[in-house]
Amino acid sequence: MTSPTRPPAFRGKFFVDSYHRELCSEGAGPLRIVPAAVAVPESADDLACLVEAAACLEIPLIPRSAGSGMPGGNVGSGIVVDMRRVGRRVEVSDRTARVGAALTKRELDCELEPRGLRLGPDPSSGGYCMIGGMVATNAQGPSSLRYGDMHGAVRALEVVTADGQLAALSRTDNRSSSIRAFERFQSDVLDEIMTGPDRIVDRYPRTTKNSAGYALDRFIETGNLIDIVIGSEGSLVFVTEAELELHPIPPFSGSALLALSDLTALPEVVAAVKELEPSAIELLDRTILSVSEGIFSALPPECEAVLLVKLESFEDKAIPAHLERLEQLGLHQILTVDTGIGPVQEQRLWQIRRNASVALHRLPEQIRSLQIIEDGCVPLPALGEYIEGVRRIASDSGTQIAAFGHAGDGHLHVNALADPDTPGFEMRMSRLLSDVTDLLLSLGGTPSGEHGDGRIRTPLLSRVYGQDIVELFARVKKAFDPAGILNPGVVVPAAGSEDPLNRLKVGHGASRISRSSAVKLREIERQGTWGQLDY
Repeated sequence: MTSPTRPPAFRGKFFVDSYHRELCSEGAGPLRIVPAAVAVPESADDLACLVEAAACLEIPLIPRSAGSGMPGGNVGSGIVVDMRRVGRRVEVSDRTARVGAALTKRELDCELEPRGLRLGPDPSSGGYCMIGGMVATNAQGPSSLRYGDMHGAVRALEVVTADGQLAALSRTDNRSSSIRAFERFQSDVLDEIMTGPDRIVDRYPRTTKNSAGYALDRFIETGNLIDIVIGSEGSLVFVTEAELELHPIPPFSGSALLALSDLTALPEVVAAVKELEPSAIELLDRTILSVSEGIFSALPPECEAVLLVKLESFEDKAIPAHLERLEQLGLHQILTVDTGIGPVQEQRLWQIRRNASVALHRLPEQIRSLQIIEDGCVPLPALGEYIEGVRRIASDSGTQIAAFGHAGDGHLHVNALADPDTPGFEMRMSRLLSDVTDLLLSLGGTPSGEHGDGRIRTPLLSRVYGQDIVELFARVKKAFDPAGILNPGVVVPAAGSEDPLNRLKVGHGASRISRSSAVKLREIERQGTWGQLDY
């Protein structure tokens, strides 16, 4: 790779010193890769200038928004492109919003809530994750049970292609004239996708969530390039702006916390709760509870997990009635039910879910929480079998785990809790990932429910879809990105790429960085303050 230098017309900041490169060597996930440089474009036009220069020199670009992504798509060995200054406007009209990619979800919420509106997807990192990153990863979150994902929310996009062209995509106007990337896609790949589409769609998991690979199944359904771009993790284009569909906020809400004695029977409990059409059903297992504080210290000692249930309605009497039904479910697995109505009581119940990932990073220093197997999703009837299988695999490898996430969708985030200084650490993590992937596929599931593939799960895609579909993904990328400069190694494996678990941020094989950078990154990890790097 050519040593990167500032493009002559680039106006933003451009760093090649070790301090800034080391700060961008990690994200919220478990990888550490020190980039060759860090670029901070000032606008979409400035970004286009950078991309055009990188294409000429064939220098890889790694898009990075807040750095909150887990599977390693926001770190890499080329130029990390910090997108935090590319587009921060927000314009709201009726039930749509035109939003810059650098606006955070929290900032958007502050604009929308006084109008009684919300964006459907609500990742737990909403305090700092950015709209561009949400589009790039097809973000979802707890309320996806009711409101769906970014595919359903996005009506139009502004993007910068790998040729350095600024382009627009819309659900109401699917023309792509004069945009070279789109023309190449139509001439080189479209016919293959649309000839016998069932052979492609039949390979996709029958789960409520799936972010593995490119969303060719969605594209076959809609015929719109937006659905290939959403969830493509910056491997096809840079997202600079989005037009989003909004939902009215129901004026009445309530929540419940159900203490459970048996996780293997979880599908039965979740199925009963779903009859009430909740907005969210979230799980926190015993390990998460043990590192948490507050109301959870009063749970019965035999409690194995809790379910948090969110109910919303436009009718004032519906919430008390639904909460009463939850209290009277009568299932033997439910030990206790705690309910709350209104912001104060609901905040009391939900605070621990919002802080789950951060709580795990506050374990004793020798134990690290690693997102190696953190995004599995299975059909809901298989959820109990999945939990039981993951626990067995983890026990066999001598690894403790913590599970939390979106039980209503059959989707859990499972973190490995390990001491990276113990012998065989890397081998155990590799075996854990491989064995859990086999389990997921045997249950009809996917290893990438909502966070994308990144560098960790991209090598698994041939096991999920088969090599022929992965080769089709490569043809899609080639059409959009002929030089292969956009996030190489993400979604489409890069030639000669090594095992990503050799690039962990911990363990004997971790890349060396300065002590000051390591201390700063560890503090960011513990506080969950990704997106606040100071240049």
